[in-house]
Amino acid sequence: KPIRVVLIAPIEYNQVQAIADYLRNMQPVIVNMEDLEKELAKRIMDFLSGTAYAISGTMQKINPNIVMVLPHNFSVLIGSTEKDDAKKDYLTWNNASKS
Repeated sequence: KPIRVVLIAPIEYNQVQAIADYLRNMQPVIVNMEDLEKELAKRIMDFLSGTAYAISGTMQKINPNIVMVLPHNFSVLIGSTEKDDAKKDYLTWNNASKS
């Protein structure tokens, strides 16, 4: 059964429960908050951060308003065609601390 990545652009806070349900069912989710007010986007990020923690998952910002939330059994590889380089460049929640 193929794994599907869910893309959601919430317009209200009550949609976070559906996002959490996808994550509990081991589906990765990309959340686009580009059209949200800053305060609502912050509330959603806080909820998703707690959800990711609860399921031992990870979060990664794609840009300031788009975040990827992954269940614990997923990782994302930054595109590379070199075998050795591919092993190095994983997106992780604390990628900045590796620099």
